[in-house]
Amino acid sequence: MPTISTRALALVADDLAIDLPYPIEAPRHAVTAADRARLRREVQEELRAQSLTDHTGQVIEDVHGWLNLLAAPEVSIDSAFLPDLGATPTRVVVARAGRSAVLATQPDDDHVELRPVPFDRLGDVVVDLLPPAARGTEMSLSLPTDHENGPAEDRQALARLAARPRLRGGQIAANSFSRIRGRRRSAVLSWFDDGTGRYLAQHRDGRDGRRWVTVAPADTPVLRMRITEMVAAVTS
Repeated sequence: MPTISTRALALVADDLAIDLPYPIEAPRHAVTAADRARLRREVQEELRAQSLTDHTGQVIEDVHGWLNLLAAPEVSIDSAFLPDLGATPTRVVVARAGRSAVLATQPDDDHVELRPVPFDRLGDVVVDLLPPAARGTEMSLSLPTDHENGPAEDRQALARLAARPRLRGGQIAANSFSRIRGRRRSAVLSWFDDGTGRYLAQHRDGRDGRRWVTVAPADTPVLRMRITEMVAAVTS
């Protein structure tokens, strides 16, 4: 599947008059008309070398279709994470329209990989891209964000988690788009790894009017289940 430079991606997106979805970043480089003409020549050569243009020099329909789908999906899931502390963030978005779906993965500031994926496995695709980690060993806990009022055992567990160094972490959210309801976005699911394994964290509004945070051990099945719930929340 093609790996395209961010400058090429930005130019093609401009030609299609579309915006690239969060969290993909492809800054515009050309300022003057001369800069843009030079950039276009360089991008055309780059895409031609990857067989991403047709005999007329136009970008192939697959790439146009993938970018249009990313810009205007029915459902999407975005993810951004640090594979290691101090590393460049990995940015991911997977989008679906009908029975078509495409994944965009940006592992650094300069390149984006595009590839089609199964339309009914969006959550699986996102979770499978995360670095592997064992399920955390601490207990699940839910506390009001003003922790003073929570059970002592939960407060102690949260303090232990907060005291341990993070190895990596990230965030995931689901989105839906429709003419009737407009754009809807789920609550953000955060995850992090420490020396005892992987955990998820989510904030929600409680029935008591306060904000609550839930922190729980997480593994691949748990993350897939949570993402399924997030997609359902924005599509139901």
